Amino acid sequence: MSSLKYYVNDLGVLPGGTESVATGINDACQVVGWSDVGGGIYHCFLYSDGLLVDITPLGQGLSLQGDCSPAINSKGQVCGNWTAPNANTNTGFRWTPSTLNGQAGKIEDIGLTAGASASYAYDINDTGLVVGGLYTSQPNNPLNPSVHHIMIYTGGTPIDLGQIGDNDNSCACVVNNAGQFLVEVGVAAPYKIFICQYDGQSISAQTELTDQATEGLAITINNADPVSSLIVPVPGALVYIIRTEKYPANGEFKVLDRTPLPSSIGGLYQAYDLNDWGQVVGSATGNISLPSGDKYPAYIWNPSGINGTVGDAYDLNTMIDPKSGWLLCCARGINNKGHIVGEGLYQNQRRAFLLTPDSSHQNTIDRYTIEITALLGLLAKLPDPDPGPLLDMLKGLASYKLSTSIQNKEGLKLRKAALNLVSTIALQESKKLGSG
Repeated sequence: MSSLKYYVNDLGVLPGGTESVATGINDACQVVGWSDVGGGIYHCFLYSDGLLVDITPLGQGLSLQGDCSPAINSKGQVCGNWTAPNANTNTGFRWTPSTLNGQAGKIEDIGLTAGASASYAYDINDTGLVVGGLYTSQPNNPLNPSVHHIMIYTGGTPIDLGQIGDNDNSCACVVNNAGQFLVEVGVAAPYKIFICQYDGQSISAQTELTDQATEGLAITINNADPVSSLIVPVPGALVYIIRTEKYPANGEFKVLDRTPLPSSIGGLYQAYDLNDWGQVVGSATGNISLPSGDKYPAYIWNPSGINGTVGDAYDLNTMIDPKSGWLLCCARGINNKGHIVGEGLYQNQRRAFLLTPDSSHQNTIDRYTIEITALLGLLAKLPDPDPGPLLDMLKGLASYKLSTSIQNKEGLKLRKAALNLVSTIALQESKKLGSG
């Protein structure tokens, strides 16, 4: 059983609403999601500084077709999808905050390209680049008159990047800060999934990530090195992490491994997010028994191995106050500080939740192992590392007071390696200062 504990907060609903769902969170703990506002209409919200802000203009409704969940980047920009009530046209949007706390901002309708009848915005990176799809007509192809094309939006008019393969639907689902995005290719799930590099004008590199066993749904891609992509095969109750080298060579990414995540709590029914430390959240099924009879409790998967593919999953319902009144049904987002958002039942109402780690019960084994492994791996690749910020981070980690309950030999080994590395870099710096 993990020792990590969380405080759970109800994010509430927008005026007139009775239900809400949180779908994403950034490292500033700004949360994005949706809430009904009455009359069967849904609006996108931004939760910031304890306030729930409606960022959907009057006369518009949030589209919940498929999985059109709003997404947020580190600057508080939001993308999502909307449609006017009683209208059939879906278009994506990008919302940019105009105040530091994100409680006011400007919204852009992404709109359509010539020949497109709908646009979909699925994810946004820290540069404000939005990825998604365009539903485009093919008048010269009676067998397949309408297809999805890859869409990129940086402002102004959306960019149609076409398809991968002949007459195959292609839709960009998620993007990282390096402009690398995952594309689902195919008419219906299970999809072939490609990782692509956008160079500001076109796709400069593309590689198929999936094999026959892993075709399914593209969930997310992180900013780590190596890059980890989260895939859920269809059908099945497995979650795969597929790792690739950070940067492509000769127009291709090198696939390093495809690894299913092990779990002692049963099948990881669905995954929704993966942070840069390799933690995964979602909803599970299997040998878990909940008082409500719900078969899909929210989980967190914590890595503990060197390559980030060894670890275990934990039912988040066992990691909050049992008297809280919450049933956590689905975890949909996790930031790099370990805060988790999603949806659950609170007083028999569907509500968005925010989980904040209780630092007095922090699972320092997993956190320490993940962070030190990532930093050591980064430094090992640099021929002459600039020790500035990395040295400060390593000093903080190496001096971290470990709990007396920690028995993880790998974590202790990494701690010793970090201390040695800090000492080596500090000695090099002192010699530089002395010679200067």
